Amino acid sequence: MLCACQEPVLTETQSQDLTQNTPTTSRAPSPSAGTATPQAAEQITLQGVVQEASTQKLLSGITVRLNELSQVTDEVGFFRFTNQPVGEAKLIIAAPNYVNINRNIRLTSALQTEDIMLTLTETPSVEPSVEPSTAPSTIILLPDGTATSAPDASASQTPSPLPSESPSPSPVPSPSPSPVNELNAATLADVLIQTRADGLRLSFTLSKSNGLPVNWDNQDVFIEYYIGTPDAQLLTSGKSFINASGESFVVSLGGRTATPNVNVDIKLLLPNGQVLLIRKTINVQGS
Repeated sequence: MLCACQEPVLTETQSQDLTQNTPTTSRAPSPSAGTATPQAAEQITLQGVVQEASTQKLLSGITVRLNELSQVTDEVGFFRFTNQPVGEAKLIIAAPNYVNINRNIRLTSALQTEDIMLTLTETPSVEPSVEPSTAPSTIILLPDGTATSAPDASASQTPSPLPSESPSPSPVPSPSPSPVNELNAATLADVLIQTRADGLRLSFTLSKSNGLPVNWDNQDVFIEYYIGTPDAQLLTSGKSFINASGESFVVSLGGRTATPNVNVDIKLLLPNGQVLLIRKTINVQGS
């Protein structure tokens, strides 16, 4: 009887020992043991501006949808979607008075630009219909007791009074022509990038179609810039403005080091709504 009672105790002890001696290969490796973990999928940034096709005007307040995400363009028509996976995507833009955009795109590069041109819809003009006059005619009672209708005032013709001789007007001096705004003649833009201890200095030049430089003062030109490495790694981005020809500004790299050559994507918004683009690879001076 005593032996029979002890057998379960021995069996439990033996099972407990077997559990402790279970090979470690059956357990999932922990990250702290140095086991290689799969790399995160590459993330894409999609950006761009929305413009009116006929006037090149930047459109603010336009809803842009990328798959299930949506956002509204800012005051310079800009939109940006970050942390998007590589692959196929659907870009949709719907705005009143414009033809809708429904575009299938493929996200491939770390910084990808998709600028949108919206076309105005044609609305048929409606000619106002002319309603005939329904005003009742006037009845006149004659002395003999009969009645007659008053003649139509619109059909009666009264002699027009003779025009009185008016004094000849005194000559008015013609206004002097307003000074030419050279900034409206700008069709090309370029940028010089130099290294500084606190970042990169961007100096801009604007020129006419004939290559002559444009000189202006006290007019804001808004600038949106994206600067990256040749392998599409973003170095810095942001917005700023210049107020006169020859002005420049410094952008921070946030501790990153500029490469000798950088890819730039820069948009300049002029006061008249015209947009100038700079998209090319530039040698960084002083690097």
